[in-house]
Amino acid sequence: MRINLLKEKTSFDTVVLQQKYTDYLRLLSNNDLVLRIMAELKEKSSGDEAFEIGYLRLNAEAMLTIIKKIIIRLNRLAENKYTGLNGIYDTLKENINRILSQKKDVPFDELVRFYEDITAENSNSVGGKNAQLGEIKNRLGLTVPAGFAVTAYAYKFFLENNNLEQEIEKLLSGLDINDFESTVKISLQIQDMIRNSPLPQQLVQTIEDHYKKLADTYGNNITFSVRSSAAGESTEFSFAGQYVTALNVDRKDIMKAYKDVVASRFSPRALFYLSNRGFRLDDIAMSVGCMIMVRARSSGVIHTINPFAKNQDSIIINAIWGLGKYIVEGDIVPDLFIVSKADRTIVESRIAHKPKMLVMSEGHKGIAEINVSRDAADKPSIHAEQIRELTDFALKIEQHYRRPQIIEWACDEHDSVFILQTTPLGIFEHTAPDVHIDTTKNRLLISNAETASSGIGYGPAFFVDTDEDISRFPNGGIAVVRHSSPKFVSIMNRAKAIVADIGSPTGHMATLAREFQIPAIVNAHNAVADMTNGMMVSVDAGHGRVYEGYAEGLFGQPYSKKGIFKDTPALMMMNKFLEYVTPLNLIDPYSPDFTMESIHTMHDIIRFAHQASMNEMFLIAQNVSVDKISAIKLKTPARFEVYIIDLGGGLKNEKEISEASVTSIPFLSFWSGIKKENISVRPVSKDGFVSVVMNTMANPQLQERLYEKNLALISNEYMNFNIRMGYHISTIEGLCTKEPNDNYIRFVFQGGGADSDRRIKRARLIAMILQKYQFYVKQTDDIVRAICTKCEQKKFEDVMGMLGRLTIYTKQLDMVMPDNRVALEDYAGAFIKETIQS
Repeated sequence: MRINLLKEKTSFDTVVLQQKYTDYLRLLSNNDLVLRIMAELKEKSSGDEAFEIGYLRLNAEAMLTIIKKIIIRLNRLAENKYTGLNGIYDTLKENINRILSQKKDVPFDELVRFYEDITAENSNSVGGKNAQLGEIKNRLGLTVPAGFAVTAYAYKFFLENNNLEQEIEKLLSGLDINDFESTVKISLQIQDMIRNSPLPQQLVQTIEDHYKKLADTYGNNITFSVRSSAAGESTEFSFAGQYVTALNVDRKDIMKAYKDVVASRFSPRALFYLSNRGFRLDDIAMSVGCMIMVRARSSGVIHTINPFAKNQDSIIINAIWGLGKYIVEGDIVPDLFIVSKADRTIVESRIAHKPKMLVMSEGHKGIAEINVSRDAADKPSIHAEQIRELTDFALKIEQHYRRPQIIEWACDEHDSVFILQTTPLGIFEHTAPDVHIDTTKNRLLISNAETASSGIGYGPAFFVDTDEDISRFPNGGIAVVRHSSPKFVSIMNRAKAIVADIGSPTGHMATLAREFQIPAIVNAHNAVADMTNGMMVSVDAGHGRVYEGYAEGLFGQPYSKKGIFKDTPALMMMNKFLEYVTPLNLIDPYSPDFTMESIHTMHDIIRFAHQASMNEMFLIAQNVSVDKISAIKLKTPARFEVYIIDLGGGLKNEKEISEASVTSIPFLSFWSGIKKENISVRPVSKDGFVSVVMNTMANPQLQERLYEKNLALISNEYMNFNIRMGYHISTIEGLCTKEPNDNYIRFVFQGGGADSDRRIKRARLIAMILQKYQFYVKQTDDIVRAICTKCEQKKFEDVMGMLGRLTIYTKQLDMVMPDNRVALEDYAGAFIKETIQS
């Protein structure tokens, strides 16, 4: 982007100049705002903290609005020279809006599919849970309960048939997920709308037909587990315990259970989970699985590796009597079996006291809690042969998916093993250093609890039980709960750690805690009794301990959540969006490629506009004729005339202006260098003088420069000083604000009366001096262009003063330069030394 210093003069009045300067300052301010937005968005793109898609859209809208203002201000400043930016902006904006408005399409499909017709490839249609069950059944040959999936297309069909999509979207648009009471209110409205809407008759008949086919095979007494299988569930996101599961549902209640599961898609905790895992709240289609109930004698969960151990040579099996609900919701401490992968031997077992169990109610409806007999309560809920079979199943599943898994299973009354669900096992490897803590300073409150999610946390204890407790839970608190539950996902964006008296490290809450990287321990036994509300505590979840007060030794190494949200839909949308925003292709303003045609991103637009606006302001002083505008002559003892135009705040309100009238920081700093008296100027050589005379006679235009006046446009923070000293032109521009990132000094030097060789040598000397002061310098023949950016005020003032000295020092310096090679370093060194001493 080249600057022509010798353009024809233009007639401006003072008001126009002041308006241009105002546009310039506002453009710079807008530029800073956009850069701040870009920096914040780029920081969010690390995946280390949660954000909602609404946050991305809001910031994108603000950014686009500000960039449009930058383009408008630039064209007002430059007399519509850069209108081509509008088309570039519109194209980029169109691409950005396309990304931000994208919704996940629900593929057309059958309304219902049997598991025999499902594999992993159908996950977009039947959701993760259903797809993996079909995969395990049809590709691994493992036993899963018979059943069918009501597809995501059926969900869409149901909503569209009742005109619910627009109503739901409208309600969600006003949702503030951090306002718990408001979230509950909106959630209940949506759930009531769904439950009160009729299912399309076609869907009802299709579900009935699939039920009848299963009844023909398995008998009319079959009942179902009706459970969620939302898009994204059981893939990279657990959704653990966030949706309703209806157990032991008979034929006549299947339709109601289906609507209950669909409605739970909008429960408060599900909305919280979706928001904090970066999903669009209106963009998850709910498939529902209907599988024949297993009359479970025992149930449990398998981790195919220990998520907290460095080695991965064993699996963990947890088991309880009866149905598995109590284990995943943390109501009962389960039996634990650690099994070697190598030889299938049981490495460790811990048999828990299991006083109660859940069973299918008699009469084909619902479930019931019963007491476990005294003998059975303390006995293993599975035997060695079942452990071996479960181990074989687990390793086969892990090998198939090539990653660790969490597997839910059940054994029926005939000891047959059924796989109910598999999902990837999230591993969070941070464990606090096992350091000695002085318990005389930090009382040990809890020890030997089980790790649900490793890490360390410090904060005030806060007991959580009811929804009201959840709504009042403080930021940075330590949640203390009687038993673990997936409902506590609603506080995971505020909690430093979770401590549960009862729970399972393989339960839903543990899964969610690992997913959110929240330190959590279970089976602390006496946390509720031994801790008081507001007590400051330190949690070492990796070692199952809680200390009173700040246990400094635990926090010797920084603890942070890394990449916790890296695979969320919001982050994927962010990264696509940023492709059109943050990359910078326009770097060197002196490059021939620094043009509008090279703009490919919004960052390029503001970089181009920033440089173009600086250039336009830089040229204004050269384009203004002192004789055609009401410039004021500065009363000064200095040896040349200066005329000043006040752009605002550069002068005190006085009729006659002197140096004392000037309030402009850049001008005063520069002028302090001009007035220095100890500037050594070497005597003019005879050859140099002759060179000037001969060159002037050959170039009559040089004589015109002798009569041009020196003009400074100033404000309190800005100066654009166009100086004619003899036969050369200098332009010095500077902006000194409270924001160092906006500050800069620009210097351009051109011309002289001597021959080309002498002028080039002087330009080389000037470039050498400027480089010593950290200017970026570009020299072409006898023209020097230089810029120094991001200056603190003290540095700005010092450099401006140096430029004032340099202006006097370089006067007639071309006549000093002899024909033979000169050690320019001596000149530069002498100047810098004098500047430092002055």
